[in-house]
Amino acid sequence: MTWKIAAAIFVFAALIYVFIPRRPVVITEPRVSGQLQTAISQLLSTDASDAFLIVWIGDTEDFVQFAAVPGTVQLDFPLVTARQKQLRTAVVEACRAVGLTETINQGTDGSEFLDYDISGSSQSIAETIREVLNRVFGVSADEDLLFEANGFALAALPGVKTDT
Repeated sequence: MTWKIAAAIFVFAALIYVFIPRRPVVITEPRVSGQLQTAISQLLSTDASDAFLIVWIGDTEDFVQFAAVPGTVQLDFPLVTARQKQLRTAVVEACRAVGLTETINQGTDGSEFLDYDISGSSQSIAETIREVLNRVFGVSADEDLLFEANGFALAALPGVKTDT
C-alpha cells in the first residue's frame, strides 16, 4: 500500500510541476555520484511523507523524480511529454539492465508513470541511479545535474550554488 501512496504523490507532483515556478540548485562539482548520494541520503532521512527529489539533466528539460519510504527510493519517470514518451524504451532497458523491476502507474489524467523501487544504502541507491542516468541520458562524471527538493532542504550539498 505504501508504494500506492508514493505513486499518488508522484502523480500529483508531476501534474502541479508545470504550474509551480522552480529555482533549481546547480551542482558544479564533477563527482556526480557523491553529490547524488548526498541528495539521496537527505531524501531518505527526511520526515516529510510528501517529500520528493527531482534530478534535472544539465540544462535540458529531462528529469527523473524520486520519493522515499524507509530504506527505499522510488524512481518515478513520467510519460507525459513527447520527449518522455520517446525515452520510455531507454528507461525500461536501463532499469532492467541494473536489475530493477518496473511498475506502471496511471495518473488521474490517464498519463503513465514508470516506477522502480531501489533499496539499499544511500551509496548503492545513488550508484544505481547514476548508472540509469548514464544509460538513458549519457550523464558522465563531469556532467552538471540540477537538484530540486520538495519537502526538504538541500542546503548542505557540497559544491552547490543556488541558481537565481
